[in-house]
Parts: sequence; structure tokens; C-alpha cells
Amino acid sequence: MRRASAGVRSNFALAAVCAVLFLTFLDTTIVSVALSDVQSRLHAGVTALQWVVNGYALTFASLMLVAGSLSDRFGRRKLMLGGLAIFAAGSLLGALAPNSTVLIGARVIMGVGAAASEPGTLSVIRHIFLDQEQRARALGAWAAVGSLALALGPVIGGTLVGLGTWRAIFWFNVGAAAVVIALAAAVVPESSDPQGARLDVAGSFVGAAGLGALTFAVILGETDGYRASLVIVLFAVGVVALVGFVRVERASRAPVLDLTYFRSPPFSGALIVAFVAFFGIFSIFFFTALYLAAVIGYSPYHVAVEFAPMTVAMIAAAGLAGRRVALGSQWQRAACSPQPGSCSRTSCSVPRRRRTG
Repeated sequence: MRRASAGVRSNFALAAVCAVLFLTFLDTTIVSVALSDVQSRLHAGVTALQWVVNGYALTFASLMLVAGSLSDRFGRRKLMLGGLAIFAAGSLLGALAPNSTVLIGARVIMGVGAAASEPGTLSVIRHIFLDQEQRARALGAWAAVGSLALALGPVIGGTLVGLGTWRAIFWFNVGAAAVVIALAAAVVPESSDPQGARLDVAGSFVGAAGLGALTFAVILGETDGYRASLVIVLFAVGVVALVGFVRVERASRAPVLDLTYFRSPPFSGALIVAFVAFFGIFSIFFFTALYLAAVIGYSPYHVAVEFAPMTVAMIAAAGLAGRRVALGSQWQRAACSPQPGSCSRTSCSVPRRRRTG
């Protein structure tokens, strides 16, 4: 009976962390179909529209690694709930934004909240599912939900804009975040690893600076030209910062990104595939949605319908990916388990560098 009750609590906790993942990933694509409405109502240029999208995604990506370290040190549930509160506050500011500058600021705040709340989801799964087979299924569900959120973004966004204006997306975020906060506060257990958590302040700062400078250079170059002095300086700063990031991470005893992982072909290959896939997906979401609405004159509902076949394909792929992740984890566990007469571990783990000093 106790075992069944514990299983129910674990499933509710899994639902809560998947809801956090869904909400934060949803906002990387949900605004794409609202860009034309933002452009017409706030008189925003293409550069401002790019920052409406990138302000969230860049902040999210830049702060995610350091947020993971903070959650290990101070508590994953605490940081998750705090991040969701920041996400909700940014959404409220976005819903009330009088101009594109305030809207971009709101998206940056939302990105900070997403970065704080999302990294702990995987750690919570590891904490609540001790059985390897159950954990594998939970990881499969986690992977599927992430892909599902990206796929549903344009459809949900188009529907919300059709019902109201682009502001409806941000009001939706406020309500959804409140529900997820209540659910996570009720069912997600607290966990932390204060002994193993060290903050790589230098690596976090230099890495975020490099990503920010390069992104800013690419966006600014479209309007000022890529030969403009400021654009060249930004590219140079970005490259130098990223080179410095590699050097800092190699020297750090607790790197925010352990570069030895890239020695694993499966790890590096998965990242390359993910980069290519997301590069194409986000390009389609941004430019196609803006073209259909601003040039062709499609309504938000029509844009949502146009994205529906792609969404269906992504949902189907998400389900298959989730099952593959679960099966892959089980296969890896079987391959890495000590065999009778063997010395204990196989060489299937990712190589790690030796720590000195």
C-alpha cells in the first residue's frame, strides 16, 4: 500500500516537473505567430521582433547552466518555484507592455525565470525515481513533453491571438504559471546537493557574454551592415569571450560545462543534430509566421492551421523519441551492468578528466 502511494506521489511530481518544462519550452515558439500583430500594434521593426524572440531564448540558454548549479546548492524546488514566479512576473509585464522595448525587457525577465525553473526538472526526476527502469520511463516522458511544447507553440499562439491580441499569449502565461506553481509547491519534494555544488562564476559570465555578443552582432548586422564598426567589435568580443570560456572551463575544478563530455561521439553527435534541427525549426517559426501574417495577410487562426501538419509530425516524433529515450536508457543500463566474471564496469560512461590539486 505504501509502495502504491509513493508511486502515485512520484507520478504527480513527474507531472509537475513536466508541466514546468512544457511551459518554459512552449514560450520559445508560442510568440512566433504573434509577431505580425506585435509589429502592427506596437510599430516594432524586424530587429525588435527578433529580440522579442531572442531575448527569451538567449537569456534562457545563457543562464541555464549556472541556474543548475544554484539549484543544487540552494534547493531545486525553491529555485524552481522562484523561477516560475519570475516567469509569471515577466509575463504580466509583457501583457501590459506599452511598447516593444518594454516587451523585450519582459521577455528577458521571462528567460531568467525559465532558466531558474527548468534545469532542476531532470534532477528532481533523478531524485524521485530511484528505480532505473522507472527513471528511464520518466526521462522518456520528459523528452516527449519538451518536443510536444515546441510543436504546439505556434498552434496555441495562433489560437490565442485569434481570440484576442498578442497580449493574450502573456495573460495565458500568467495563468498557466500560477497553476504550475501551485501544483509544484504541492507535490514536488525538495532536494539539493550542497556538498557537490560549486559555482563557476567566471565561466558563467564569460560564456553568457560570448553568446550575447555574437547574437547581438548577428541581429544588429542585418540593419547596420556586417561591416559596421560596432558589429565587427561585437563579433570580436564574442569570439574572444568564447575562446576565453573554453580556457576557463578547462582550468576550472567545477566547470559550468564539462568539456570532456564532447569526447563522447554520441554526446557530440546528439548536440550537432539538435543544433541543426533547432536552427531550422526556429527559422521556420520566425520567418514563415511573419511572412504568412504580414505579407500574405493570413489571420492568426489561418497561420495556426498552416503550422498544424508540422505540429502533428513533431508530436508523433516526440512520442517516438520519448520511447526511444526510455528504451535507450534501459539498454545502456543493461550494457553497463557488471556481468558474471567481469571486473565491474564497462567503458560505456562518458570520459571525465582527472582533477588535480
